[in-house]
Amino acid sequence: MLFIIARYNASTSNKKSVLFIDAFDIDSLFIHQRSNDNSAPVTVQVGGTLIPAVTITAAPNTPICLGTNVTFTANPTNGGTNPTYQWQVNGVDVVGATNVTFTSNSLTNNAIVTVTMTSNNPCANPLLANAASDPIVVQDPSTPTVSINFTPASICSDNTTIFTANTTHEGTAPTYQWQVNGTNVAGETHSTYTTNALTENDIVTVVLTSNESCLTTPNANSTGVSVTIPSINNFDFKGDFPNVITPNNDGVNDIIDLDQLLSSCLEYRLLILNRWGNLVYEQQKGGKPFVGKDINGKDLIEGVYFYKLIINQSERVGFITIIR
Repeated sequence: MLFIIARYNASTSNKKSVLFIDAFDIDSLFIHQRSNDNSAPVTVQVGGTLIPAVTITAAPNTPICLGTNVTFTANPTNGGTNPTYQWQVNGVDVVGATNVTFTSNSLTNNAIVTVTMTSNNPCANPLLANAASDPIVVQDPSTPTVSINFTPASICSDNTTIFTANTTHEGTAPTYQWQVNGTNVAGETHSTYTTNALTENDIVTVVLTSNESCLTTPNANSTGVSVTIPSINNFDFKGDFPNVITPNNDGVNDIIDLDQLLSSCLEYRLLILNRWGNLVYEQQKGGKPFVGKDINGKDLIEGVYFYKLIINQSERVGFITIIR
C-alpha cells in the first residue's frame, strides 16, 4: 500500500521547512515536522485504508410480546467522527430512522431489522457498511384463565373439602389467592385450598396471577363455586325407596343403589334378609348396588325379602320383592 511521507531540507535560508515527498509501501507511520526556527514539532499520522463495519444489538432480546418497544443500537467500527445511518425493516427504509438507535413497537413475527452505516472516516473504503438482526420472534399475547374443581363431589357439613385451581397460561411461578364470599383467606396462596369450615351458600373463588411473559393481563378470576350442603335428614330419599326389583337387565327396576337415593353426606348400611332372617346381602356407602344377587354373587330366588336400613344410629325396615 502506497503512503506519502514529508521530509525537510535543513539548508534553506528562509528558516521555513521545505517538504519533499517520498513514497513508502508500509501500513502507517508518524511524521514529525519541525521548522528551522526551533518551534514545536507537528506530528502528522499517515495511515492506510480502513474498512468500516457495523453490528446491531437489540433490547430486549427476542422473543418479544406483540406491541413491545424494542430498541436497536448500531455499533460502528471505523465509522469516523459522525457516521450516518439508515434503518430498514424487511428491506424497506424506515422514514426518519437515521440515528444510531432505532425503536419500534410494530414489529411482526420473523421481521428482520437492518442498518446501513455511512462512514465519514477519510481513510474509509468503502464508505458503506451493513448489518442485519436475527429474525425477530414476536408472540401474540395470551390471556390466563382459572377454574375450580373440588372433591368430594358433595360438600358436607364439617367434612373436609379440597378445592383445586385449574389454569392456563399460568407461567412457571404463578401465585394464587383463595377467597370466601369475596374476602381473602389468609395464607391460602397455593393452587389448592382445603377447608372444613364452609356453610350453606358460601361462595369460593380464586384469583390467579400469572408470570408468563406475554399476556393481555396477568390476573384471572375464577367463577365462584356456590356451596350447597345436601340435606342429611335420615331417610330423606331422592325419589321413592323401591319395594320391587326385577333384575332382568331391561334397564327398569334392575337395581337398588342407595348411593343414588340418599344424600352423599350420609353413611348408611342396607341389610337384606330372607324370610328366615338370614343376611343375604349388604351394601354400604360407595359399595356395589343390590342387583338381586346374594353376598356370593348368586341369583336370589323370587320372593319377598326383608330389609333393614341403618342411618346415623336410626333404622328403617321394610320389604323388597324380587320378580324375575
